[in-house]
Amino acid sequence: MPRALDLAVVLLLAVACSSGGPKREPVGSDKQPPPPRDAAIEASDAPGLRLPAGVTPLAYDVRLELDPDRDSFSGRVAIRVKLDAPARQIWLHADELAIGKARFVLGARSGDATVSAQTAHEMHAIGFPSPIIGEVTLELEYTGQVGEQVEGLFRQKFGGKWFLYSQAEATYARRIVPCFDEPKFKVPWRVTLVVPDGQVAVANAPVASERVVDKRRELTFATILGLPAHLFAVAVGPFAIVDLGVAGKQRVPVRALVAPNHTKRLVAARTWVPRLVDALEQYFDQPMPLAKLDLVAVPRFFGAMENPGLVTFEVTALVGNENDAGFLRRHIRFLAHELAHQWVGNAVTPAWWDDLWLAEAFATWLDDKLSSTLGALDDPALRTQLARAKALVADREPGAKPLRRALETNDDIEDAFDAISYEKGAAVIAMFEELIGAEKFRDVMRAYIKRPGSATAKDFLAQLERVDGKIANAFAGYLDRAGAPVIDMSLDCSGKPKVVATPRDGTSVPVCVRHPAGKACALATGPTTIGLAACPAWLVGNAEGRGYYHVQWKTGSTPVTQLSPAERLAHGEDRAAAIARGELGKSAALVEIDALLAMR
Repeated sequence: MPRALDLAVVLLLAVACSSGGPKREPVGSDKQPPPPRDAAIEASDAPGLRLPAGVTPLAYDVRLELDPDRDSFSGRVAIRVKLDAPARQIWLHADELAIGKARFVLGARSGDATVSAQTAHEMHAIGFPSPIIGEVTLELEYTGQVGEQVEGLFRQKFGGKWFLYSQAEATYARRIVPCFDEPKFKVPWRVTLVVPDGQVAVANAPVASERVVDKRRELTFATILGLPAHLFAVAVGPFAIVDLGVAGKQRVPVRALVAPNHTKRLVAARTWVPRLVDALEQYFDQPMPLAKLDLVAVPRFFGAMENPGLVTFEVTALVGNENDAGFLRRHIRFLAHELAHQWVGNAVTPAWWDDLWLAEAFATWLDDKLSSTLGALDDPALRTQLARAKALVADREPGAKPLRRALETNDDIEDAFDAISYEKGAAVIAMFEELIGAEKFRDVMRAYIKRPGSATAKDFLAQLERVDGKIANAFAGYLDRAGAPVIDMSLDCSGKPKVVATPRDGTSVPVCVRHPAGKACALATGPTTIGLAACPAWLVGNAEGRGYYHVQWKTGSTPVTQLSPAERLAHGEDRAAAIARGELGKSAALVEIDALLAMR
């Protein structure tokens, strides 16, 4: 595998000659401030990033009037809310929306409500004449903008015609509808769309009723249960609808919504959606939790978005030639990731964005696992190592964040969608799966996924603890620690042969070594002995490069001639990290490079 070798060499050269990697651009830095509003309360009363406790949304009834040819829209929402204690206001999210009318209904009592100015964290207070408690319904009428940036409601032109889409994750649902825009709030949504007659309109749920009034179509969709605001989705436009059959045990209908000239280029989706859904249902031992599945093509998009029942894809990830190997690999990876989200992220949703890895790391790990198992990767070992290398580079950046991170602003939330949450998280999960075994780890995942709703890291760790408490504690250590652990490793053949693996900084790390007679794994906590039957002719400190750690040999080393292609890449990362730590000089690094070049 010369590509793996070349990458390892480039890695060493790059780190030896550079002090740092590229910096990510902040997300959402081009936001325009909303128009000023009259303040109904003192600014000092405003909450911070999180909504105040004691107020819980119970259900939404949303009506949107949408026309892809217009750059604005109007909406109306009724939100049923429960207040645990008397309050004169309810805080909710709304950004770049002009709320023109606000009312409340409390039993037989109703009246006008006030709307505060928007806070720095994109909230408004809905105020009442006197304190209220119990269940109240907020009725809000508003208008908003349809832009061309992929935030909130946006539109794009294809073939001379406008198409309208939505992107609510992570903090853009509030640009579509005033709402409680935190992922822990999973409640029923009833959605009605009013669109020009002749336009196709879809939402998360199937259509329940439809009528035409004054040359406009009014579509009311079935109530969808347990939907957090960031997974709300709609699409309107002159789509062609292509029936792709059914998928899964419950025979969920699958359709593609594409431009009219793309209807013949969906053979791959017709083939692979059912295969991937079958594999996921078998893994989780649970049917796909959807009533329907629409795959919507977007001309210019960041990738794909897993909205339940309405998954959006950048068009070249969905539409293409099934005989093009490059397209097919990319297509399957995208499908696998977004379909995996229907269980991890959608059915079980992180309660707050500090545990984003519960959605993105698990979906990334599953799409790696499925793509490899189903033969969709040209070189699984190389792809795994490239993803691991991407994570390790991000983990060496100044100010690198842990998997579970503190969030202070909405931009922090957007920035959390990075190589740490995706690639590092997936690598850590794969490492622990390797330690405890695929079947045991599958049982952990099945138990975790059985409790639909919102979850935190503690919920997953509780299931892992049922297998082994020490392993659960080691996993927890990875969540709160930035950077990759360093393992000081030595081979001792003076008596009974053994490997001694010592994690630095008091960490606990799953370690797997490979030798001529096979492989041995252990959870290294402090100096840890891994016994060997005989003194090996050679020893690899990170078997197949599956561990998310760096090896630093104290006695002995691994001849590069005995390394598999994946292990060569991991070895290159180990030496690059040693250079960055100041433990390997540039002259010694050149020796390492010469040894790798000799393998060509």
